[in-house]
Amino acid sequence: MNENPLPDWLNNEFLEKALNSSNESNLKVISSEITNATAPGDNYGSHIYRATINISRNGLQEKLSVIIKAEVFNPELKKVMSELNAFEREINAFTVAIPQLQNLLQEKAVTNYQPYAAKCYYTSKDTPIMLVLEDLKEAGFRLANPSQVLDTKHCLLVVNTLATYHAASAVLNNRTSHKLEQVFEKGLYNTLSQEMFDLFFKPMLTELISIAQDWPECQGDIINKLRLIEENLRECLKASTQINETDFGVFAHLDVWVNNLMFHYSEDTKEVDAIRFVDFQGCQWTSPVLDLLYFINANAALEHVKNPQQIIDEYYRRLKETLAALGCVHLCPSKEYLHQQFDKRCKFGVVLGLVARSGVLMNRSDAETDASKVLKNEMFVKLSEAYKKDARKMLSIFNDRGWL
Repeated sequence: MNENPLPDWLNNEFLEKALNSSNESNLKVISSEITNATAPGDNYGSHIYRATINISRNGLQEKLSVIIKAEVFNPELKKVMSELNAFEREINAFTVAIPQLQNLLQEKAVTNYQPYAAKCYYTSKDTPIMLVLEDLKEAGFRLANPSQVLDTKHCLLVVNTLATYHAASAVLNNRTSHKLEQVFEKGLYNTLSQEMFDLFFKPMLTELISIAQDWPECQGDIINKLRLIEENLRECLKASTQINETDFGVFAHLDVWVNNLMFHYSEDTKEVDAIRFVDFQGCQWTSPVLDLLYFINANAALEHVKNPQQIIDEYYRRLKETLAALGCVHLCPSKEYLHQQFDKRCKFGVVLGLVARSGVLMNRSDAETDASKVLKNEMFVKLSEAYKKDARKMLSIFNDRGWL
């Protein structure tokens, strides 16, 4: 593994400062072991390190593990991330949005809610830009099985949690003179330049179109529609994220795929029983259906892509239940409205579903580990056989639905 070198500032002195910034004042770092927390190709936009720390607190020694998510070294990619305000957006998520949402749910004693994300110990918007977060792996959380889509239980847990925090964000925004709406107005999809859209999204779509030309059912109509989406990619995604004053808006994650979802499993039953979301660099104030479109089409088994009603019903049930518990059921949109929004914003689900699913079903050995190749448009796209099988069926599903 070609690991990223450890930066000079990432040392015991920094760790002690970061940990004492979070309701601590007498914590001492005795020693630490710092390693790369992700494999090459898992994350282009940041460097992620794991620090296992021996600390002294109130005269007692204990071990603590944290994740440090820091800006990249690559100057070209660093410039891109800066232009996108990706780190600033994520820091705002952990310091402005998530704590207030969790406090609101706790204050109103909403049942069966769980934390949205890892605990945040420290953030810095100055160089080096970074976040220091709870190590979810130490708390028993892990990614779902690699190169596999999610089953029904996982899907329902994801959308249940999304609905809870979507509802809480609608209430909080309403009570704070639209503060969340103002802070998270800009997201990746209305910030990315045409060049960046071409670099990050087009290679995979171009490869899919090339392969799909040999599938008889896709020849002609479907291929022509895919090419039109490819040519107007930026406009399609940007238009999908825009909302007006009459739309139901929420604090949306907008990057809900398996690499950003960590699950906990019961020791007794081995069934999934908890979830935490990671990576909030793409979050935005927008329509909630975007999270659902992205999540279902990128991660769910094909039966749910073809008929997502069970997942939508669970989402709507929990959304309405949470809004009622927060005393704001009047904010709840109708289910008919949600279905209308699905059709209105369908291109987002088509594009992100097809693009992200290629990552979900990717053979790990085919992952591009060199971020500079992405920026130079030299990324080699290799679609797995499992992905091709799913994509072929999805294109027909989307076409029959009128989404292409």
